[in-house]
Amino acid sequence: MTQSGLDEFAAARDQFDRLATQLGSTVTMQSTHGEVEKLIWSDGMEILRRLFQGHLTRRANEEPLLPELTGADKKVRNHRRKGCARPLESLFGEVTVQRISYSQRRAESLFPLDAELNLPDDQYSDGLRRRIGVEAALNSYDVVVTRIGETTGGAVPKAQAEQLLVKLAEDFNEFYEKKEGQFEPDALTEVPLIVSLDGKGIVMRPEGLRPSTRKSAEKENHKLKTRLSKGEKRNRKRMAQVATVYDIERQVRSAEDVMGSKEGMKKVKPRPKNKRVWAGVKQEANEIVEQAIEEALRRDPERKRPWAILVDGHKQRQAADTCADYLLNYRDLLNYDEYLEKGLPIATGVIEGACRHLIKDRMDVTGARWGLEGADAILKLRSLFASGDFDKYFEFHKEKEQQRLHSNRFQHSIDPFSLLRATAA
Repeated sequence: MTQSGLDEFAAARDQFDRLATQLGSTVTMQSTHGEVEKLIWSDGMEILRRLFQGHLTRRANEEPLLPELTGADKKVRNHRRKGCARPLESLFGEVTVQRISYSQRRAESLFPLDAELNLPDDQYSDGLRRRIGVEAALNSYDVVVTRIGETTGGAVPKAQAEQLLVKLAEDFNEFYEKKEGQFEPDALTEVPLIVSLDGKGIVMRPEGLRPSTRKSAEKENHKLKTRLSKGEKRNRKRMAQVATVYDIERQVRSAEDVMGSKEGMKKVKPRPKNKRVWAGVKQEANEIVEQAIEEALRRDPERKRPWAILVDGHKQRQAADTCADYLLNYRDLLNYDEYLEKGLPIATGVIEGACRHLIKDRMDVTGARWGLEGADAILKLRSLFASGDFDKYFEFHKEKEQQRLHSNRFQHSIDPFSLLRATAA
């Protein structure tokens, strides 16, 4: 019970009692376990929604009424209004947040409770946004919308899901720029540091193509109006740059070892460690290359470790004579003997696998054509999962949202969180 005598969780208790009574009823006692599961899922989700609503209602009831509030614009807001409601679509369903607004003529209203709850600028909760990010990294938008409806109490239309993903990925670059080091350079002095790069095309909508490619595409006539037919992908792709940085133990080998001409048991190959992979289609290729070098320098700022840079070309070499020409043309760059002698890798299997995992498995769906912003967001999210950084990134993203949407709107000398809590105490 609160000081006002209200029990904000009474509705949740009522729902629980109804469900418990129904589970013990004669009809339910004759049901199959699947039918009972379905009942608990639907009615149990409503219990969770009411619990969440009860908590938000209590927060609203206990929000202190301040005399005034000053924004970052130095304007004092002394017009106060209680009970300003906004919807919030959550994992459990829609709830309502009641809060106090502080306003002044020709100044945006401030909502301290919004800041304390770190509410988004739209109606979708953090839990729902996270679930959308997880699902969209693996599945099409249509599947995402369906799975959200099947596995949560919330609902998100397809267009909004796409927009949420773009917003979710917006702090990707800053996250890695500010990510705290997790490596001990002195302990890895003798462990080779590998940087590898490759490219992979993504079929884009016309507006997402680079200018030169778009002009070529406009000159062509294709068979179908709504989608590309089989084989019609020329001048429809935008190249995504893929990068990976990782550590790997040395493996000294000879040419005979590589060719498998020596008798005896095959050596166990060392596996990459501390691997980070990522891709971008919105940025220019040289920007991704610079990020790869910066990532390597973050791990080895004093360049004490042996480095190896492995690059796989964008153009396909299909015929044997083309392969021979390639070897002849680039013989001065193919220092395979030196790499083998130093125990460094010479193959680009890691980056080729990254291209397949990050791009082909998700982006190269039959008939799919991507918008630039959406494609880049999906690549960033898949990169976070592939590198094992999604959970840390999501926490970082929430902190950035707090700054953008709330903290930066208040006067710097005022912390709305401590102010509310101190007044409440």
